[in-house]
Amino acid sequence: MPANEDARLEALFEYGILDTPDDPAFNDLARIAATLCDAPVAFINLIDRDRQWTKASFGMARQTVPRNYSICTQVIAQSDDVFAVTDLAADDRFADHPIVTQSPHMRFYAAAPVVTGDGHALGTICVIGSEERTSLEPEHAEALRAVARQIMALIELQRERTALNEANARLKTLVARLEEVSRRKTEIISDVSHEFRTPLTTILGYAELIQDESLEPTEVHEFAGDIVRDVGRLTRMMENVLDIERLEAGASRINTTTIDLVDLITKEVARWKSDDDTKHRINVVADASLPTICADHDRILQVVSNLLANAVKYSPDGGEINVAMSAGCATPEFRVEVQDHGIGIGPDSHGRIFERFARTAEAIRHGIRGTGLGLAICRQIIEGHGGRIGVESKIGEGSTFWFTLPIERARPFNPKPE
Repeated sequence: MPANEDARLEALFEYGILDTPDDPAFNDLARIAATLCDAPVAFINLIDRDRQWTKASFGMARQTVPRNYSICTQVIAQSDDVFAVTDLAADDRFADHPIVTQSPHMRFYAAAPVVTGDGHALGTICVIGSEERTSLEPEHAEALRAVARQIMALIELQRERTALNEANARLKTLVARLEEVSRRKTEIISDVSHEFRTPLTTILGYAELIQDESLEPTEVHEFAGDIVRDVGRLTRMMENVLDIERLEAGASRINTTTIDLVDLITKEVARWKSDDDTKHRINVVADASLPTICADHDRILQVVSNLLANAVKYSPDGGEINVAMSAGCATPEFRVEVQDHGIGIGPDSHGRIFERFARTAEAIRHGIRGTGLGLAICRQIIEGHGGRIGVESKIGEGSTFWFTLPIERARPFNPKPE
């Protein structure tokens, strides 16, 4: 066993040469070694932890044998130069070896170690024959050294080629991601510009109308109300942009207090019912005796409001929206689900819908506008509370957005009727 066996094995594994496919370049080097040394058989063997694995051969099939069966193991342990046995049958170390006593009844063996630049012998190039020799010719020894150097150079070259291929693959992936980011950036700029331009155009139009002195007071009042509405919309969009920046930078604090989440959600649903145009039926279902939670009231209200807004917006034809609340028995979590029966979300969008500025293909196809910030804000808020958020959806069947919050210092209470 070589004195540096652990380091030697580490070097062997680092090259990644073990168990690689048959390679004509290595087979050629085995052929060259056999030819130069006038030997019928040649092997390029690599010595693993408990086996000898043949990378290439000439004159005999490749084979893998236990390490304790390998003569090459003794080569890398006993010599850092050419090792030769002119008559294996006459050498006490190898006379009883199966390669000598059984077919192919080999008598001559010579090998040169394949050594790394750090001095680690990975294996050997060996030549064998069925007839003993009086000695190893000096030119044969030099040929084995030269072939061993070429084998090591080829192993190095293949490692560099593998590293280059991996780097190229990573580069291609990175380029593809950058192209996707660039494409999405263009879409985002277009979408956000449209979202801001629309209310600004409306405000400007109403302001010009108000300048018309012939308008009736009721008309001025109506147009002023529309201006206030669109200014509010602009303000909310600006707040969303600033909010996501603060949340992602960790500059927004979460002020926790004990809150009755059922009461919070029930009141928010009631507000949505009064504001909606009656196309949607919003139902609330809550398990009995749900506990309170410790959370930021305003932030959780922001999440609930956003999910309800999405359920309404992405169900343009109306229908039921179901809000369900439950507390898990296996895990101490409070779970909220908001289910709609709208256009749904394709599976390709599930993984990125909570990223900032994410827009689904379905929303774009149906002409549903938005900045793509709402769900990103929801994720930051929920994860900031130690919770989880996700979506289950099928195109044409609707979506169920859910989030969980940890239950801390909980006390049960009965949910208030809707």
